[in-house]
Amino acid sequence: MMNAHQRLGPRPLLLRLRNRLSIQTLPEKAPEHRRSPIRRCACLRLPVPELSFKLMDDSSHSTASALNAALTLVGAAVGGAIGHVAFGWLVRQGLYAPAIPGVLLGVGGGLLAKQRSLPLALVCGVLAIVLCLVAEWRHFPFVRDASAPYFLSHLADLKPLTLIMIAVGGFTGFWFVWRARPAQQSKPPNPIPPSNS
Repeated sequence: MMNAHQRLGPRPLLLRLRNRLSIQTLPEKAPEHRRSPIRRCACLRLPVPELSFKLMDDSSHSTASALNAALTLVGAAVGGAIGHVAFGWLVRQGLYAPAIPGVLLGVGGGLLAKQRSLPLALVCGVLAIVLCLVAEWRHFPFVRDASAPYFLSHLADLKPLTLIMIAVGGFTGFWFVWRARPAQQSKPPNPIPPSNS
């Protein structure tokens, strides 16, 4: 009795074996010289723009931080000068508002700030306290001695309301600069995916 291999003959058996082997084996990769030149160029050039972008991002970030600090301090200086003049005008009108110089310093700095910076906000807060003290000394010096060193050495002799208002001026000078803009995070652009052609 003949088995199935003998009935089919050798040729169909070889065809079936070849088909099974071709299905189980993985397709070969295309040779390097036959790959698409567009894909090869895209694979080689993608890391270069990313590296150059990172270098440009670091330098642009430091430039943006310096520009932000300069604009904030210029705005704080203008606002503080306006606040000092406004405080003197209010004193001549019979009003007392020693927090005004610090508040306007913070408003001026906050208007020109492009991004949030805690060190810059702290600097503006300290400058606001100093400006409030200078305005208080210029318009209300001590009767015994009108010099600045005497005024600074007797700060504890100031009225509690004056000290509270100076503290409010310093806090608002910090707060307006700190809350000027939300924190910005720079995101690199999405890389262009290589084409499939």
